[in-house]
Amino acid sequence: MLTYSSDIFNGVIVEPDSLPPDPNDFRSALAETIGRWGQEGYQLAWIDIPAELVALIPEAVALGFMFHHTAGDALTLTLQLQKGAFVPPPASHYVGVGGMVLSEDDEILVVQERRHIQTRPGFYKLPGGLLDQGETIARAVEREVREETGVRAEFDCLVGYFSHQMTWQFGKSALYHICRLTPLSRDIIIDEQEIAEAKWMPVAEFMALETTHTFNKNLVQMVRKGIGMRPVDWPALTDAVEVFAPS
Repeated sequence: MLTYSSDIFNGVIVEPDSLPPDPNDFRSALAETIGRWGQEGYQLAWIDIPAELVALIPEAVALGFMFHHTAGDALTLTLQLQKGAFVPPPASHYVGVGGMVLSEDDEILVVQERRHIQTRPGFYKLPGGLLDQGETIARAVEREVREETGVRAEFDCLVGYFSHQMTWQFGKSALYHICRLTPLSRDIIIDEQEIAEAKWMPVAEFMALETTHTFNKNLVQMVRKGIGMRPVDWPALTDAVEVFAPS
């Protein structure tokens, strides 16, 4: 039999180290283990099959497992052990961050992406990008600003403004959070693969540009009003939970 552990939703998760590499051995062990799960009253089963054991996937499917999601180097499959058991859907959203880096002399750090050179000439935007797995909003925006512009900046607050794009890559939605940062350096070294230009621009000039999106203009106005949310430390929560509150 395969070894497994239970989760808090009355489901079971197969231990990856227990997967036999031979497809016949795997199918036999999995079939026996499914019988045990039924006897023990579990609702749902999960199994991660790594890329190097891809030959096991057809065997799991033959026994009723369905594809759920992939993490690049492994495919996660699930099996309803009881009819009507709830199957949590795969992740439906991307989370992105934009960094508004404002200097003491009222300049804003802006970038022009290479993909916009031909289609949107003169269009400057805030540096930013997507969160990596397990990354906090604060650390992600600091990293994105540094990667795109070379400028080191420290997270200050979440501006009380975010966008929700309903359809983005692969049919998923995107939540885009705007952050205020304080610059710790000024020298610019761009990521030449992604960024065509980065520079410090007077805020008045940025606001006057016809190409500056109304969304970004409103953000600047909100920041100047001091509207924002900062992380709060609530002892009852774990380190894996990031909470922001108005300041």
